[in-house]
Amino acid sequence: MGASRELGDASASTNAKRGLLALAIAASLVGCASKPPPPLHRWVATANVDHLPMQGLPAAPQIVADQARIDLANFENEAERDARRRAGTASGAVGGALHAGMTAMGHIGPICLVLPPLCLGVAALGGAAGGSQATVTTVSAEDASRLRQMFREHATSSALQQQTVHGMPAADPGSAKLVVRLVGVLLVPRTDGVSFRLVAQAQGFPDSDRQWQPTMHFVPFPTRPIADWLKSDGAQLKSDLESALASLSQSIAPAYRPYRPRFVDAYPHQAIVYIYRPYVQFNWGGYPEILINGEGRFPLKVRGNRAFFLSPGEYEIKAEGNSTWYPPDAMRTLSVEAGGEYFVRVTPSARPMPSTSDAALQPEGGNSERVQPFALFLPGRMGRTVITLVPRAQARMEISQTRPITD
Repeated sequence: MGASRELGDASASTNAKRGLLALAIAASLVGCASKPPPPLHRWVATANVDHLPMQGLPAAPQIVADQARIDLANFENEAERDARRRAGTASGAVGGALHAGMTAMGHIGPICLVLPPLCLGVAALGGAAGGSQATVTTVSAEDASRLRQMFREHATSSALQQQTVHGMPAADPGSAKLVVRLVGVLLVPRTDGVSFRLVAQAQGFPDSDRQWQPTMHFVPFPTRPIADWLKSDGAQLKSDLESALASLSQSIAPAYRPYRPRFVDAYPHQAIVYIYRPYVQFNWGGYPEILINGEGRFPLKVRGNRAFFLSPGEYEIKAEGNSTWYPPDAMRTLSVEAGGEYFVRVTPSARPMPSTSDAALQPEGGNSERVQPFALFLPGRMGRTVITLVPRAQARMEISQTRPITD
C-alpha cells in the first residue's frame, strides 16, 4: 500500500508539472498571438496643386529631371544635434527639448530646406515644452553617415523622373515640359525609431514662353528602428524609398496630365460641365456652396450633381464654406472648349492642405484620414475641399451614384 501511495503521489506530481508546463506554453502562445502586428503603412503623398489649371498641361509633356543636389536636413550626428540643442535652449530639460524640438522640426522641415537658419530655433521651441516629454531615438555619427550616404545614392531626381514617366502618356510633339526634382529629405527621430519625410517639387512649362508656379509634394515614411533601416545593406530603406518615389510620382502626374475631353456633336457651341459630389464620410450633413465666376451659387449636397452649359473660355470654380461647412474655401480654374464634356468632382478631405511647412504633418500608420489632434489648432488644418477634373469613364461611374440638385 505504501509503495502504491508513493507511486500515485509521484504520478500526480508529474501530471501537475505537465499541466503547469502546458499552461506556460499556452500562455506564451497567447502572448505571441495577442501582440499586434505593426500597422501597415499607406504610402500617400500630399500636395497643394490648387493653383494649377484643372485640365493640366495643354499637351503631354517631356519630363525632365532637375539634377540639383538634394538637401538632407537633420542628418548630423547626435553630438552635433545635442550641441545645437544646448545652444538653443535657455534652460535644461534636454529630454523634453529633444522630443518637442524634433516634433517642431517635423512640422517645419521644408522651411529648414529653404531657410536653414530657422532650424536653429527648433531646439528652443522644444526647451519651452519642458522636460516631461520622453526622449526620442538617438542617431549615432556612424548611423547618420550611413543613412546620409544611402539617400545620396538612391534618392535622385532621375529616379523620380523615371517613375513619373509611367503615369504620363507619351510626350506630344511641342514644347510642353514638366521638370521634377527631389528637394530634400528630413530625418525625424521618434521614441520608437526613425522616420523620414521626402519632399519633391514639380514645375510645368506649357510652352517656351510660359512657366507655372511650382508645386510641392510630400510623403512620410513609416517609423522603424535604425537597425531595421540599415540591415542587409539598407534593403528596407531602398524598398521604402522606391515606394515613396512611386507615391510622389502618383501625386505629380495627375496634376499635370493633359485632360482630353470627349466632344459632343449635340453641343457645338458650348461646353457641358458636370459638377458632382460622391459620398465621402466627412462633415456629414454639411455642404459647400459652388460658384462659377462668382455667380450661380448652389448647395452641393452629398451625392448631388448639377450640369452647366458654358461658353468656351476660362472659369473659376469655387467651393465656398458656410455655417455647415468648416473647411476653408477652395478654388480651381478650368478652361473649356466648345462641344467638350468636363467632369468636376468636389470632395471633402480630412487631410490638411500642405504648405512648405507641412512635410511631416501626415498621419502615422494605416489611417490615411486621421490627422494629429493638435494640428486642428493650427491655421488651415480644418480639413479641405478637393476640386478635381476626373476622366469621363471614372466620372460616369461615380455620378451614377448621385442625383441631380434642383434647389
